[in-house]
Amino acid sequence: MTGAKIWLCILGSALLTFLLRYLPLELLAHRQLPRPAIVWLRFVPSGVVAAICMEWMCVAKDGVALSGDQKLFLAVSLPSFLVAYFSRNFLATVLCGCGLTALARFTLGASSHL
Repeated sequence: MTGAKIWLCILGSALLTFLLRYLPLELLAHRQLPRPAIVWLRFVPSGVVAAICMEWMCVAKDGVALSGDQKLFLAVSLPSFLVAYFSRNFLATVLCGCGLTALARFTLGASSHL
């Protein structure tokens, strides 16, 4: 692939990404959404993060057993889930997960095998 094609792909991807975020905002900016839609939309960021993280926590790379990092992420997910459930605060949940992961890696070492 030539340099021009690579730049064209990058610019095309950037434009598509921008449009996919801008158009819904522009179309819905001046409209009042129904209450159920607003409640549902509040859960989208948490659902997306959960879907992304589930693979990291639960899917074995070799299809045999969980690696050390996956065991660590699985162990950290329970307290993070409890923080999310009781606080309903996305930032608190992320800080809990990151803090516990950093603490475990610091205390258990870089390999962090649980």
